[in-house]
Amino acid sequence: MTDLHTCQERLAAYVEHRLLDRLGLSRRPFVLEPAHAGIHSLVFYLTIDDERPLVLKIIMKRRRLRSIAASARHFLKNGVAVPELVLADEDNRLFNRRGMHVLCEERICGETLQHTPQPPELIAGLADFFARMHGHTRNTWGDIEKGSRGGLFGYLYKKSAARVNGWSAVDTAATPALQARLLGLLSQCEPAVNRINFFSLSHCDPNPSNIIVRTGDRKLFILDAGTARYMPRAIDYFMLQAYFCFRNREYAPVFEKAYMSRLSVPELQEFSDSQGFFRLYVAVLFMHDLTTRFAALGKDSPYHDEFADLIPQAKKALMELLDSNG
Repeated sequence: MTDLHTCQERLAAYVEHRLLDRLGLSRRPFVLEPAHAGIHSLVFYLTIDDERPLVLKIIMKRRRLRSIAASARHFLKNGVAVPELVLADEDNRLFNRRGMHVLCEERICGETLQHTPQPPELIAGLADFFARMHGHTRNTWGDIEKGSRGGLFGYLYKKSAARVNGWSAVDTAATPALQARLLGLLSQCEPAVNRINFFSLSHCDPNPSNIIVRTGDRKLFILDAGTARYMPRAIDYFMLQAYFCFRNREYAPVFEKAYMSRLSVPELQEFSDSQGFFRLYVAVLFMHDLTTRFAALGKDSPYHDEFADLIPQAKKALMELLDSNG
């Protein structure tokens, strides 16, 4: 990949000679600085004199650019608070050799939930935010632009089996007996999963770094729209519980009360019938991610001690979940 300095130089030329003109701001002074964020893209803050702050993302794959843009437009259409999409540019002049494309969006100035205090009222607000988002439903699951009516259980079971396998490769605690027990319990839930009729607009990666509180009005916004799908609401729900209530167990009933108050009686019933599968599905996801990432960390990593502390807690919670299922 092009180094950061060279990439910034090319992007500055793109802003000066192309982007400003497309925004009707030709020759306006600007400042471009790296944001040091983003896994799949290089991210830069763009400040143009007398204009709102923007974010520029250099994205390596055209398909991902289109997916992010489509998801952002869909969120905005449905009234979900995400940064406004300003421009999605499949650039073929400055970055053609590297397959780079540019996405320009509004910059939400504030703090992600990874770096801000989380009092109970924020947890309740977070639950309400996602319950409202999940209220946008359709009768097919999958990508924003294309859905499927069948095959959901097989899709999710296959993902869980792969995660169990990946977990077992780096952690001797994932014994063959434990693997069989996990997959057996998931299999028993197939009828309940297959009875799900409506699928919710979901983020699918609602981790604290993907949710931001705007300075001033404390409004919540979702970042990284490219992961959006229509899926059972319980996936986002239990991921949020794991991220925001695992270490503060007293937050779990606060989150549950605020979220469930938004659901209709049929939605509550559907959630209740299938929650056993999704609790376990998310628990397996977290065990896989924690153990495989920990195995890749060096002892000098700033995250080493945090992961070393979290893994036994997550294992204990998973075993309690298994025991509660018999």
